[in-house]
Amino acid sequence: MMADKYAVKKYVADKIGKEHIIPTLGVWDRFDDIDFDQLPDQFVLKCTHDSGGLIICKDKANLNVRAARKKINRCLRCNYYWRGREWQYKNIKPRIIAEQYMTDESGTELKDYKIFNFDGIPKLIQVDYGRFVEHRRNLYTTDWRYINASFEYPTDPAQQIDRPKQLDKMLELACTLSAGIPHVRTDFYCIDDRIYFGELTFYPEGGFGRFYPEKLGEEMGRWLKMPSLEETSHDQ
Repeated sequence: MMADKYAVKKYVADKIGKEHIIPTLGVWDRFDDIDFDQLPDQFVLKCTHDSGGLIICKDKANLNVRAARKKINRCLRCNYYWRGREWQYKNIKPRIIAEQYMTDESGTELKDYKIFNFDGIPKLIQVDYGRFVEHRRNLYTTDWRYINASFEYPTDPAQQIDRPKQLDKMLELACTLSAGIPHVRTDFYCIDDRIYFGELTFYPEGGFGRFYPEKLGEEMGRWLKMPSLEETSHDQ
């Protein structure tokens, strides 16, 4: 449920409030069930069970429906679990959702604020930007100090991201959503000083992302405290 991009919305709304949920415009089992006449001129299509099945429509009149159908149908046929054995994806029902198209202060994209939490405590913030132009990823401490390191994608020390005005609130929401979980990344967007939920990620980069320098990954590994086998057996 927490990895299903549609089902997670109710879970998160119950935890932190529906005002942090990006509006859903529709949900369908098949691409050909989508009534594009009922959608606004701008929207986003995504699959609920994978990562990357995304169609961003900025002008419905110029949407290449044929290409969109091909991409979405390919994603619907894919069980994302088989790519990296991330177990939470295995039994998610493949569906398509449409969401409201949104941009931040740039007017062209949504920067992703991804907070790495360990047992309910935010430890590090990753900011993804330029995703559809030249993907960059800066890392910051929770008090917004730039970390001269990279995780899978290049960092750019010359491109300093302003501290979000609602950073403290974002960290508070991250604590709420990650409480009691050894590790989960809570993803948010900031639009006009409002915070919107993105997704919950349990295995960033499928567990195979590279750190530079490697000591950053080692440090993050020390933050992870897994339950003992004895504790797990008692819970079951």
